[in-house]
Amino acid sequence: MGRGQIALVALTAAGCAARQPTDTLDEALAKASRAMIDGDAPALLAMLDERLKVGVTGESLAKDLAKNSAEYADLAAMLSSPTSIEFEAIVKTDSGDTIALVLEEDSWKLDTSVLAPDAAGDPMTALRRLASHLKSLAASILETHLLAEQHDKGFIATLESLAAEIEQIRPQDLVLSEDRCYCNLPSGRKVELVREEDTWKIFSIFPPLEFR
Repeated sequence: MGRGQIALVALTAAGCAARQPTDTLDEALAKASRAMIDGDAPALLAMLDERLKVGVTGESLAKDLAKNSAEYADLAAMLSSPTSIEFEAIVKTDSGDTIALVLEEDSWKLDTSVLAPDAAGDPMTALRRLASHLKSLAASILETHLLAEQHDKGFIATLESLAAEIEQIRPQDLVLSEDRCYCNLPSGRKVELVREEDTWKIFSIFPPLEFR
């Protein structure tokens, strides 16, 4: 388990639970920091979310803490005085799909990764896949009741409307350069794609999709 993963421990404990967390953010950061300094593997293991626990045991974590005590001490100091904090929420649907969101400027925004389905050999195919993905995402949000009821319909309608706009894009609507491509939609949004190793991927949607 790397330092980057360990850095997520306190944030996972404090910021990502669906129910009200038992610790404040400061308490969670202090707890994680203390566990690293003390080499307290059970305490640190308890703060890992299910994704980070894969392949990790109390014994393996204890060995890692002992072997890399200096690095953990540095990381503990970083957790004690963080320069920035990012909150992430992962929502799982009954169908097995996941919805990832990040908190930016008091607004939850869809993580870019959920807007980036499999790469395609050409921009039009990538856009068609994006439209299909947005419709699936709308169905998943409805399924999980992720939003308060008064916001559900509005945000889902936005996703479905965006998908419909993208489905109406024609090849002549695309502005192409060597490794980038974008199109402007009637709603005022802009969809940008990039080419990487002969495949096209969704790079951004601006303004971003968000809800409060």
